[in-house]
Amino acid sequence: MERCPVYHTPMPDETKMAYEKAMDLFAAGKREEAKEALLSLTRAHPDFYDAYESLGMMYYKEGALDPAIEWTEKLAALRPEYAMAHTNLSIFYMKRGSQNTIFRQRMMNVPPSRR
Repeated sequence: MERCPVYHTPMPDETKMAYEKAMDLFAAGKREEAKEALLSLTRAHPDFYDAYESLGMMYYKEGALDPAIEWTEKLAALRPEYAMAHTNLSIFYMKRGSQNTIFRQRMMNVPPSRR
């Protein structure tokens, strides 16, 4: 397995190529095709958290906060130590106006000794 230089999950070459194709589709404005490609990746590789992050961000960029939150929460559950997932969730909740959830999300990034 090779590690993708930009993303975080170790992956075989065919998975990396499928992921890059999904990113190219999104960049070309083929958003639904890109999301379907990423959904396929999450079904085939449920631990491939880069796909979850990308799905969350794609939905966010489209203004679809509920699915953006859903995919980013899946990412945070899969990789609870991944700070960017919690940061993105805070932003998404803020955009949606969920102040209590923002506070809880921020507290997850604060070590227990500093709470």
